[in-house]
Amino acid sequence: MKLSSLLDSAFILPQAQVKTKEEAIDLILHRFSQYFQTGTTLQAVKQAILDREAQGGTVLDKGLAIPHARLESFNDFFVGIVIPKAPITDDSNLPVKCVIMFLTAKTGSAIYLQTLSSFISLVKDDERYERFLKSHSSDEVLEILDTIEVQKELSVRDIMSTNIVSVTPHTTVRELVDILFEHKISYVPVLDSSGALLGEITMNDLLKAGLPHYAIKIGNLDFLNHFQPFETLLANENSIHVETIMRKVSVSLTPKTSMIETALEMAKNNRRHLPVVEQNILKGIVSFMDILSKVLRF
Repeated sequence: MKLSSLLDSAFILPQAQVKTKEEAIDLILHRFSQYFQTGTTLQAVKQAILDREAQGGTVLDKGLAIPHARLESFNDFFVGIVIPKAPITDDSNLPVKCVIMFLTAKTGSAIYLQTLSSFISLVKDDERYERFLKSHSSDEVLEILDTIEVQKELSVRDIMSTNIVSVTPHTTVRELVDILFEHKISYVPVLDSSGALLGEITMNDLLKAGLPHYAIKIGNLDFLNHFQPFETLLANENSIHVETIMRKVSVSLTPKTSMIETALEMAKNNRRHLPVVEQNILKGIVSFMDILSKVLRF
């Protein structure tokens, strides 16, 4: 099935004169109200969208904004597209180049995730996405989207993070702590110079490095000074390297791994992050928050 087959030219608005994301939402909703009945007011529909917007996470890579809502009394699936004449900025100061609004039933449906996946594949194709953004008519947009197949299921490729913060085996503990603190993360992959995945390290591994092995087994540190183990670690943070505390990768995914397999691996192995690898080269990282924000709360 082609992506264009799920769209209607009446709801595709290229080169729109909008200055904010809310104006773009209003523009789509105006068209929506002319063709659909929801059993509720247009203001209630907009409020549902804004409530989801307030939770964050609706602007993806390369300026793709995806305002959306699940509606109690709506048993259909709607997609509206606004391409601003000039990039706009949302409340989080992220540049927005395209607004694609989804409305679906409260229970949701597989088709909206598959449609989202197809739009994400468009964004990843720089040349095609640029042509899409420069379209001057709905027919031009549909012609471009007619080249994209709607995937049968969402895969890790569609939700993983590709903005990877990594370390090398020779990174010192001090550098590692600075990286974790600066980026507010708790997981980093360990890569060689070619991008091959050698290992991984979590905040938990770092904490364990500051504790004596016997203390972990005993489970009682009352006999130690309250900060003694970490003082030793910090005193040697410039001489201890990641390779001495990193773990080998026991579980990894491929970009084609399905979402159900991903969730199963996370639950089965009690993991919050998993590396996504292709031919031993790290392609991305998927976290439980990616599943929460991009699947469960989409």
